Amino acid sequence: MVNYLRLETYIIRRIHLEWQGPVDGCERAVQSLTLKATDKQDAQNPRKYRLRLNATITLDKSKENACGFLADVLIEGVFIVPDGLTPEQENSLIHGNGATLLYGVLRGELAAHTGSFPKGRLLLPTIPLRKMAQDIADKAAKKQVCDASGEKTGKRSDQKKARKSAATRASSNAPSRESTVRRAAKKK
Repeated sequence: MVNYLRLETYIIRRIHLEWQGPVDGCERAVQSLTLKATDKQDAQNPRKYRLRLNATITLDKSKENACGFLADVLIEGVFIVPDGLTPEQENSLIHGNGATLLYGVLRGELAAHTGSFPKGRLLLPTIPLRKMAQDIADKAAKKQVCDASGEKTGKRSDQKKARKSAATRASSNAPSRESTVRRAAKKK
């Protein structure tokens, strides 16, 4: 069975873009990108999720002639997950694939909106969201194994369980109460 995630629609809830610094004679500052994803399951349709992706861009203004973009963007996508998935598989689809889809839309929207800014368009980097979420989950699982025993246990089954548990937590990335309740109920 192939598990397809369907993006039903998306909306931009907030977009704030600002050019900071002088137009001429400035040095492009280092910009930092922060992403935060939250999800909420639909009360009437348990296969429907709303995923919000908030992107914030800030500048390192340590240089005197620093210039660049400031941005705060909130995009929301409505996704439909296929039937017959475990809560872990749903999390993986929503936060891995769903976040990747929304990030691509966000990247295009920012490039289009900033095309006529003083130093040209803002093009966000391509990033492997799914791999990043998995790396975070692996690190959390390793820490959990060490913390649980006070030292590294070396037992593969313990490490595998901890990795799976951490992957679920990392992929959910602050889910809403409704989504947590449903996931807990499915495990029973």
